[in-house]
Amino acid sequence: MLHVIQERTFKPVGATKDISVDIRILAATNKDLKKLVDEGLFREDLYYRLNVIPIIIPPLRERNEEIVPLATFFLERLCKRYGVQKELYVSTMNILKCYNWPGNVRELENVIERCVVTTSGSGITSECLIEHLQNNDSLKFPLAQLGNEAKSHKCATLDKKMADVEKAILTEALEKYGSTRKVAAHLGVNQSTVVRKMKKFGLSFNN
Repeated sequence: MLHVIQERTFKPVGATKDISVDIRILAATNKDLKKLVDEGLFREDLYYRLNVIPIIIPPLRERNEEIVPLATFFLERLCKRYGVQKELYVSTMNILKCYNWPGNVRELENVIERCVVTTSGSGITSECLIEHLQNNDSLKFPLAQLGNEAKSHKCATLDKKMADVEKAILTEALEKYGSTRKVAAHLGVNQSTVVRKMKKFGLSFNN
């Protein structure tokens, strides 16, 4: 591989002459190759041959705005595959954005497929989604709390379920950003709305 990258030639098995090639190599990994090099688990010379123009794709948990579009894309594709018609409820979309997604895009696609094949209704409910997410150890606290509430209140009204989701999202945002101004910017609402919601749900924090 090193010879091909550097010399742009290779010799097939049994051949007597090198063959010139005009190639570009795209290499992808989910490992920290520099760390592996330092630990002696990956060849340093190969690392520097491959690492000419690195493109780092952040994990899905750092691309929160892409979660719902990706989930919708997978849902449409899977519905065609299984010959069904389903939709994502707003509460379900909000829960998708509350999850850490340690398995990144592949985990998201896998979870959506599980919901498609196990849901009998026309929509993927928050309860169905939570049931599959709780098989993983990487739930954020607000979502785990929401999951327990959803299991205990399956007969709750739509307004109650939506309020639970809204409270979970707001709680997480307050813990992460620490100010109503930053939370409002993150959620795309007015600061006064955040303050009003905090009073509604009895939430507070120390600035």
